Amino acid sequence: LNHIVLPLKTPKDQADIYRWLQWVKRLLIALILFLALMFHETLGKNLQLSILGAISLSGTLQLLPGALGVIFWPEGNRRGLIAGLLTG
Repeated sequence: LNHIVLPLKTPKDQADIYRWLQWVKRLLIALILFLALMFHETLGKNLQLSILGAISLSGTLQLLPGALGVIFWPEGNRRGLIAGLLTG
């Protein structure tokens, strides 16, 4: 989270950066929970749990080749990973 939030927005007061990050994390957790609730209200009632599990598994498996490529292929780069994800 720190690697995502800090490059996008750095706080004006650098002395209290940890308190600011704590509040940003709380807001993002609340946002994720709210989005999960909205997903459940719109799609979750119409789909069975097994179908939602299969969808989430297939989405996670899309990231597997890139994760293994980062570990075992030192010449790989970010643009190749993104191109592979978009192609898949």
